[in-house]
Amino acid sequence: YGNDVDSTFLTVSDDPRTDRSVSDIEAKYKAMADFNGTVEIATQALENLKEAKNQVRLYRKIIEVQHDSIQKDMKAKSKVIERKIDTLMHQYFLPGEGGGYRDDAHLLTTYLRSARRYLRAAKGAPGPNGQLAVDKAVSETTRVVSLVNAFIEGDWSEYQASVKALPMDIFKKIESVRLE
Repeated sequence: YGNDVDSTFLTVSDDPRTDRSVSDIEAKYKAMADFNGTVEIATQALENLKEAKNQVRLYRKIIEVQHDSIQKDMKAKSKVIERKIDTLMHQYFLPGEGGGYRDDAHLLTTYLRSARRYLRAAKGAPGPNGQLAVDKAVSETTRVVSLVNAFIEGDWSEYQASVKALPMDIFKKIESVRLE
């Protein structure tokens, strides 16, 4: 309190009711750390999609002040690119609000959660079922991130190029008010 400071050292012991060794604990945390790398990659790909969607919204505002012929073409391109982004985002989670039963067994987040549950429940390194869940999550992450990367390098780059090629006439003419 105030200027007084005190500290002490503690030794934290494992729960004596559990039967696990230090090597089991290290194996568990190594498996979790490795899996966290997979989750980070999946998260980064999703963040890229979110950023692309935000940029489309910004580009739409720029497109609104273009000539009518340009507007029509670019609005259509923006709509298509947004649909592609949404389709890729639906690899992570279900679209919108829905009622009743919604099957999410095919979603990347489901695979990631399942693997995480096995890793948390394991005493040490994941067992055969846990490793199967981790392998499936890694495989699905690779598949989805490959789709996102292909989109970013292909369709998204083309869309950005078409926006950059616009004659950037972003200012509407504003005439002064005449005082009579």
